This record gives sequence, C-alpha cells and structure tokens, in this order.
Amino acid sequence: MQEHKLKVARLDNIFLTRMHWSNVGGLSGMILTLKETGLPKCVLSGPPQLEKYLEAIKIFSGPLKGIELAVRPHSAPEYEDETMTVYQIPIHSEQRRGKHQPWQSPERPLSRLSPERSSDSESNENEPHLPHGVSQRRGVRDSSLVVAFICKLHLKRGNFLVLKAKEMGLPVGTAAIAPIIAAVKDGKSITHEGREILAEELCTPPDPGAAFVVVECPDESFIQPICENATFQRYQGKADAP
Repeated sequence: MQEHKLKVARLDNIFLTRMHWSNVGGLSGMILTLKETGLPKCVLSGPPQLEKYLEAIKIFSGPLKGIELAVRPHSAPEYEDETMTVYQIPIHSEQRRGKHQPWQSPERPLSRLSPERSSDSESNENEPHLPHGVSQRRGVRDSSLVVAFICKLHLKRGNFLVLKAKEMGLPVGTAAIAPIIAAVKDGKSITHEGREILAEELCTPPDPGAAFVVVECPDESFIQPICENATFQRYQGKADAP
C-alpha cells in the first residue's frame, strides 16, 4: 500500500480470486488494521468460502466491533463506484473434482496442519486445542474455482476548450458559463445568441474508459476455461461491457 501511495481508509472493498493461503494469508491482519484506522465497513468479494473464512477469523480475533464486514458473493450483481464497475466472473477448471481439497499452506505438509489425518501411532498431544464449541473438522476450499474480475472504468467526459469558447463569444469567466460547460460535457448542444453550438465544438472527445482483467491461473487445468470464457472473449477485440 505504501508503494502505491494507497490510503488505508479507502480500502472499503477487497477482491479475492481464490481461497488459498497465498491469497488470504494476510487478510486477517489487514482487517485488524482497517479496524484500528476507524474504517466503518469493508466488503469482500470472491469465492463462496469467503464468508466462512471471516467467521473463522472472528473466533480468534474477537467480534471485531467497530467495523462491519460483509461478503459480496461471486454470483451477486456487479460492484460500481465513482471510478469503475467491477464484474465477477467464476472460472472452473477442466478437471473439476468431485470433492473439495483441504485448505493448506503450500509450504507445509498436510499432516502437520491436520493432526486427525495422521497415523494412529502419533500422539494425541498433537491434536489442536480449539475454543469451546468450535468443531475440529478441517476447513475446505474448492480448488476447482477461481473468481476473475473485469474492471471497466467509467466514461471520462471531454475537456472544455476555454480558448475556443472565448473565440465564439461565450461568457467565459462569468457565472453564466457554468451551465454551458455542464451541458456540452454531457454531449448536449447549446444555443448562444441565436446560434446552435455543438458539444464537439467546445469539448475534446470523451474517453470511453479502459477495461482491464484481474485473473489468476493456478495451474494448466484453468488455461482452456479462461481462453474459452465468453465474457473474456468480448474483450479480445471489439468489446463492450458484459
């Protein structure tokens, strides 16, 4: 965040591509930081298991009073703010397995993370001691699912050509120019002293807004589904918003 000069107070929306330790390992610490900065609400978007992950965080960090946490499912409508619109695109691997894979860190063996899966000869002293009322059942994640995000910047209106307006005799520098600027920036023509002036005569062309995609490809089984995704294909040439 410091590298990109991003203010913590503006992190009111967090987007996650998949429920893997490399993606969510620092999420709990970030949420606590947001809470300390006084952020009132944070919405997280991503895979279905995200809501259960937040519940697990609260077991060890407490109720997190002072910050409201909400989850926007990947099936929910698009997110929109003053800058862009974000669309969530679920991507399933080619070899979608019938059962979920255990949620584990890639750097640590499964046997160390899940004592109940170890051999019967191991000591019960290795069993995890969880808070009262919390099941020892391991959390699971759907490794066959990632969520991609298509981000479409809003249309940026053209710039008002002040010098051109002066040449046309418009009241530049007075209060009367304000509604004229607003009208031509909205693409509307105006009438001044009986003459119709088109918006393109007083404004530069609008910027349609760029689109970019955030997508994670965990392994080769996701390559084909990503390449064949109908929504992504709209952005591989002449593209409109999904």
